Amino acid sequence: MVSDPNLKVDTTLDQPLLSVEGLRTYFYLQNDFVRAVDGVTIWMQPGEVLALVGETGSGKTITAHSVLGLVNCPPGVVDGKIMFEGKNLLEGLDRFCRIENHAEIETVRKDLRGWDRVHRRRLDSIRGRKITMVFQEPVSSLDPYYTVGEQLTETIRSTQPGENRANARDSAFEWLKELHLEPPAYYFDKYAWQLSGGECQRVMIAMALAPRPELLIADEPTTALDASTQAEIIRLLLELREKYSLSIMFISHDINLVLGFTQQMTVMFDGRVMERLSVESLKNGSCQALHPYARKLISADENEEPSDEYDNLSFAARRGETRTVSPRGCKYLASCPHLSELDEDLSNKCKSSPPPQVRVEKDHWVSCWRFANKA
Repeated sequence: MVSDPNLKVDTTLDQPLLSVEGLRTYFYLQNDFVRAVDGVTIWMQPGEVLALVGETGSGKTITAHSVLGLVNCPPGVVDGKIMFEGKNLLEGLDRFCRIENHAEIETVRKDLRGWDRVHRRRLDSIRGRKITMVFQEPVSSLDPYYTVGEQLTETIRSTQPGENRANARDSAFEWLKELHLEPPAYYFDKYAWQLSGGECQRVMIAMALAPRPELLIADEPTTALDASTQAEIIRLLLELREKYSLSIMFISHDINLVLGFTQQMTVMFDGRVMERLSVESLKNGSCQALHPYARKLISADENEEPSDEYDNLSFAARRGETRTVSPRGCKYLASCPHLSELDEDLSNKCKSSPPPQVRVEKDHWVSCWRFANKA
């Protein structure tokens, strides 16, 4: 497998806890496949809170699922590097998967059994232990046939070998207290359908933190909650991050939540990264978003209708009218307000090649050919 040479993690940084480089994740359709993640590069330092933001269908959740090996095959993850604590979780898997090009038509060949066997074994000591995840719909994520206590106790026992049931039960009570679910005995015997959405989300966070992970992935954890409950969940995550020195990947399309909670922001569009910048610098005005899509997303009115044909296509994709052919160059090309201002050479680059992620300032990267020549 060959990663895009333009997409590299910043080597001037300290050793990242997680770095994803040139990740590509595809899904088969009847006669084609969708490039859900198409060359994504992100990284996180220990203790960092990183936001992945973008509209529905931008590839945020699929990127997180790819890191955890939750993408169904075929073909699933087909290319790239996923480095966690200095180890490549995809190392050697290229012998089970290859990308072939015939007459400019890209196809994926994959030995599913071989890939799944090696990948699953490699992730056994990481998934659900060192990296855990809180999903979008807390009520549906919990098993309706088992009590909260049974599910939390089983999580503790499965991630802490040798833990007996009595000790696991005591730990479950402590985690319910930690998540402000008191009295714990009351919640221990409840089923998911007997709890509110906010209470279910607290239970899910307790289950995610019980293994004492190094990285928590929170996928739209406040989407189905009212504003006051959203604020409570965010405050709780901040408390727990400080107490347990957590790194958090926060997936959201809510810019207000991102600005109030995270340290770094990575903006995604149609399977690629458009920009990465410091949230603090953005808030204090010392930097501004440079990519036109990032600027539009950050300043967007929630009720704004799509303003051009390309945006209409992305909205149509959410209704099932999936675009199977991605532009060879910049994914945002058809909506770029600067296209008419570019000289012929730069315009051809935008049309023919994906732009590299270039560093324009400290903690500020942008994927745009207009800045590549200045880097």
